[in-house]
Amino acid sequence: MVGKIFFNTIIPAYSDRAWRAAEIPASNGHGNARSAARVGSLLACGGELDGQRLLSRATIDRATEEQFSEVDPAIG
Repeated sequence: MVGKIFFNTIIPAYSDRAWRAAEIPASNGHGNARSAARVGSLLACGGELDGQRLLSRATIDRATEEQFSEVDPAIG
């Protein structure tokens, strides 16, 4: 099963316009180390970044709570 995950030949071209435009929340965030660090800072600083509130406390709580903790039956 692991081979199917890591060696899947149907993986889209990540630079493809259609792939980058798709909204797939758990799969296709795009950025670099600086942007990842800014998102981390936003979460760590309670939703404020560069002196502006961008996320509410409720959103921070939801973003940092565990969403799923069971073993995926397809691989587990």
